[in-house]
Amino acid sequence: MRSPVPSPRGSLVLVTACVALITSSPLGAVASAQASSWTAPVGGSVVRAFVEPIAAYAAGHRGVDFAAPAGTEVRAANDGVVTFAGRVAGALHVVVSHDGGIRTSYSFLSRVDVRVGQRVRRGEVVGAAGGVGDGHGSGILHFGVR
Repeated sequence: MRSPVPSPRGSLVLVTACVALITSSPLGAVASAQASSWTAPVGGSVVRAFVEPIAAYAAGHRGVDFAAPAGTEVRAANDGVVTFAGRVAGALHVVVSHDGGIRTSYSFLSRVDVRVGQRVRRGEVVGAAGGVGDGHGSGILHFGVR
């Protein structure tokens, strides 16, 4: 499991560690009390892993894809405040800011159920899976942690 350390590009590489913690069942001895407050946004398995790019603008996969049939409720991974809810390049996305400077993103949604500035609790529905985007079909949820 990776530690949350700054990458050469200045962003935190948390995806692998967070996904490992929130998708393991049970969380196990390595999970701290703080990590146990995180939950997976959907119940599906990881179908595409995080791939760190070799440079800031190089190819990679900056998140993980969960299996999530269209219409699956997508839930906030932890308590936070919605900082973005809308379209980017034709696809629907939600971004939630959490304590400690952590942001989670929920991408390629079929609908958005929250608004900017709204406080959400862990497990609260932020939208539904089923949207599509570049390299992402309707049967997945792209989840990012930064």
